[in-house]
Amino acid sequence: MAKTDKPNPWRHAHMGLELAGAAIVLAAIGWFIDGRYGTGPWGAVIGLVVGFVGGFYLFIKDALQANRDNAAAWKRSQNPPPDKPDATDTPDRTPDSNPEREREP
Repeated sequence: MAKTDKPNPWRHAHMGLELAGAAIVLAAIGWFIDGRYGTGPWGAVIGLVVGFVGGFYLFIKDALQANRDNAAAWKRSQNPPPDKPDATDTPDRTPDSNPEREREP
């Protein structure tokens, strides 16, 4: 929840697509290497494993950030900020009108 307290349903879809996309892209690169150099299924297998590891790392990172955002939003909802004072409640002071500073004659 970046700027608002409303949940974003696309955040979870993004996390899943990122996990699957990393695995698919790296498996395809491994498959290409297998076809190019004749290495059998090992390029695709290694690409798939590396893709899942990398995608899972990104998934966990995004899930932890979402958890931190949800906790912060919940904390804000439990402790709302105090009311802001009106403009009439604050004294009319400018940076030059400090009553504790002595004025030169």
